[in-house]
Amino acid sequence: MNISLIYILVILVLWVYLSLAIMKIAQKTKNKNAWLAWIPVVNLLLLTDIAKVSSRWLIAPLAICVIAILNSLLSTVYTTDLGLGIAIGFITFFGFVIVSVSTIAFFIWLWWKIFQAANKPGWWSVLNIIPGVGLVTIGLAAWAD
Repeated sequence: MNISLIYILVILVLWVYLSLAIMKIAQKTKNKNAWLAWIPVVNLLLLTDIAKVSSRWLIAPLAICVIAILNSLLSTVYTTDLGLGIAIGFITFFGFVIVSVSTIAFFIWLWWKIFQAANKPGWWSVLNIIPGVGLVTIGLAAWAD
C-alpha cells in the first residue's frame, strides 16, 4: 500500500472522528448549526459559537497563519544576498515561533471555553497539546456523560 494512500486514510479517519465529536458537542450545547462540524475551516465558526465567543477572534490566528506562509514564501525569493538571507531567516524563524505559540494559546483558550460549555473541566484543553490526548479529551467531552 502506498504511503500517500495511508496518509490520506488517516486524515479522513481523523476528520470523520473530529467532525462527529464536534457535532455531538454542538448538539449537547443546543447549537442549531451542528452540521457545520463537517465543513473544514467553517467548523471554526461553530467552535466559536459553542464557546460563546465572537467569531472575530478567528481573524487574528488565521491572519497570523497567512502572514507566516507569505513570510516563508518571500524568504525563499529574497535570499540571494547572504546578509539579507540571514536576516530573513531570523525573521522567518521568530515569526514561526510567534505564530506557533499564539495559535496554540488561542486554541487552548477556545477549547477551554468549549469544554466548559459541555460541562467538562476547562483544563482538559491544556491536555490537547499532548499528541493523541486531544482526541481523547474531545471524545470524552462529546460522548461521556
